[in-house]
Amino acid sequence: LLDILNEKNANQSAFYKWYYSFCKVEDLLKEDFEKIWIDALSLEFLPLIVNLLTKKGFYVDFNVAVAKLPTSTEFNKVEGLERISELDDFIHSQSSYRYPENLIEEIEIVTRLIDKISSFKDRFLIFSDHGFTSFANKDFQERKLPEIRVAEREARYGALKEDINLLSDEDFMIYQPEKSDRADKYLIALRHNSFSYLSSAETHGRATPEEVIVPVVYASRIPFEEIFYEIKLFSNEITVRSPILKFSVKPKPITSIIVKLSDMELIANYNPNEDIYRLEFPTIKPGTYTLNSVIGNFKA
Repeated sequence: LLDILNEKNANQSAFYKWYYSFCKVEDLLKEDFEKIWIDALSLEFLPLIVNLLTKKGFYVDFNVAVAKLPTSTEFNKVEGLERISELDDFIHSQSSYRYPENLIEEIEIVTRLIDKISSFKDRFLIFSDHGFTSFANKDFQERKLPEIRVAEREARYGALKEDINLLSDEDFMIYQPEKSDRADKYLIALRHNSFSYLSSAETHGRATPEEVIVPVVYASRIPFEEIFYEIKLFSNEITVRSPILKFSVKPKPITSIIVKLSDMELIANYNPNEDIYRLEFPTIKPGTYTLNSVIGNFKA
């Protein structure tokens, strides 16, 4: 896990490469589903939720999205929706992380919430504002980040008191929140390090994948409408040197797009700024290839 993190979050540029390949949570909140907000619901609970709902007779679909930075409720709250806080409350109530006790309790909390939600709702989507990590505590970390002048309430991230140039640093990045009324810039740890002190419990606020990536789950007692998608290639030729295929999809899918090439399955990355999908092939030889796309139940 640390090897993967060191690769994906090697620096700010590496982080943004995968971060902007995902949709934001707000882009996946479909209007024809009742929205259920579970605070701190990490992506790791997705298989559990899908399994529980499927066993209860629901038709289930899902996607994954990224939270806004810093990964705290303050920057990811959804106005007008009630927040279900049991999981987040449990995480913050613990003075230290205990394995496997904490994990077992968290699974039981999620199970109880799914049982309650599914008992009186027929069509809904479940989403979260951020995830959390168990690796950012003193059992795994030997040091805190260098002393920097920040206004801190916790060890997860800090508002800068002065403007400094840290673009070359590989441990953290400077970030100004999107659509924020504040002018503050924040230092956000790219890995599991902390700032003023080392935590003993599970936390969130940083830029690690487990804090950033969250599930969006769609559930319905009746089958989802059959949707037909129009897939438009920007070019039907790609170069061996830069094997990247760009295409658009209408209407915008709520699920990931899987492209099959022989026995390989590739997932297309979405660029919200251009509203296009990019498919980056592994090493490929010159020739003619047939691709098959899978979007939920739709195949082309």
